Amino acid sequence: MKRCKCVRFSADWSARRGLVFNTGDHKCRANIVYASLFYNSNVFSVELEPALSETYFYPMNIAWYITGHGYGHAIRSATIAQNLSPDVRITFVTPVEERFFMDELTRPFMYRCKRFDCGCLQRDGVTVDVAATLALYDDIAHENRLCLADEIDWCRSADIDGIVSDVVPFAFEVAKGAAIPSVAATNFTWYDVYREYAGFYSGFDELLAGLRRQYEQASLLLRLYPALPMEYFPVRIGSPVVGRRGNPLRREIEDGFGIDPQKKIALIYAGNFGLGSAPWERLESMGSWEFFGLYDLAGAPRNYHLISKNHWYYPDLIASSDCVVAKPGYGVVSECMINRTSLVYLPRENFAEYRALEEGIETWGAGVRLSAEEFTALDWTEALDSAAGISPPIVSDDGAKFCAGTIEQHFKH
Repeated sequence: MKRCKCVRFSADWSARRGLVFNTGDHKCRANIVYASLFYNSNVFSVELEPALSETYFYPMNIAWYITGHGYGHAIRSATIAQNLSPDVRITFVTPVEERFFMDELTRPFMYRCKRFDCGCLQRDGVTVDVAATLALYDDIAHENRLCLADEIDWCRSADIDGIVSDVVPFAFEVAKGAAIPSVAATNFTWYDVYREYAGFYSGFDELLAGLRRQYEQASLLLRLYPALPMEYFPVRIGSPVVGRRGNPLRREIEDGFGIDPQKKIALIYAGNFGLGSAPWERLESMGSWEFFGLYDLAGAPRNYHLISKNHWYYPDLIASSDCVVAKPGYGVVSECMINRTSLVYLPRENFAEYRALEEGIETWGAGVRLSAEEFTALDWTEALDSAAGISPPIVSDDGAKFCAGTIEQHFKH
């Protein structure tokens, strides 16, 4: 009898019989043997036994490589993965903690904690340490070359049928070596970002050429709107916006925090790097607004309310707010669009994705741009009032379903 510690089942899967896992030596049928509370959700331990009669074989086995740069890539990857057919097995390969996927998904998955890129090293919520980023990725690229054969062997031993990556370049080299198809699901790549950085520093031409070669090895790009062109991918398909739709819970928020229903609500998100030096006490001067956020803000006044993801689903908060105040990343932009919530945002320097995001925001028509100085000085009143007066257009949330269907179809061929 073998115990598979890394497979997690939600309560929705408790009645499913005959799930098959490849343990490396034979196909097995998984039977749920007991339940326990794990991270405040029902999760089932699984024991594996050799299939004796009725056996269910997975028609598709996907390895999903995700960068550890922030949570935006993991959120959209999980959103797409949730829409795959129930009988598709997924193994996430990422440094993003396993608990994140357990919170986001209601389907089983497997997990490997591996890092094959570094994204951008940031000094704060908006400032990238360019030299440190390039130096670290150069080291990681060297390590990847040394472990390429091992990663290809893992794909073969795990019977991986195809690789999806957001937006780890090494994954496409692995797929090519394993002779399996690969799909990039993204709106930009690290090649787009690093080639702008390399203009400030010499000696990184070889690194950039290697990055581009890896991305060129992908058999398909799902270009998530709003996106950069990424013309170096040989096959590209445009995708609608990918994000999570929330449920408006305005009354519950007002009652839970004792907020006057006449007040407006703004959700502040500066990313998990924060903006620690901002004069947050100035929020109090915006008396017609109540502010919410995930992070402690030094000197924040009474009209700022700290919230926990353990108690509130973040898309519900977006859907319940009059506007979101944030640095523009794909996750916050896409989910403001899908939930019809206007966005107050600041410009981002030295980050190629920003061009595509701002173009998308302008086309959408529900964004208000602040200068970096206005943002960090909390000179927000005019922008907030302007954003609150916008009625955002309806944007479909079927991008994740489109991507999931396209991935399955591509790997079947």
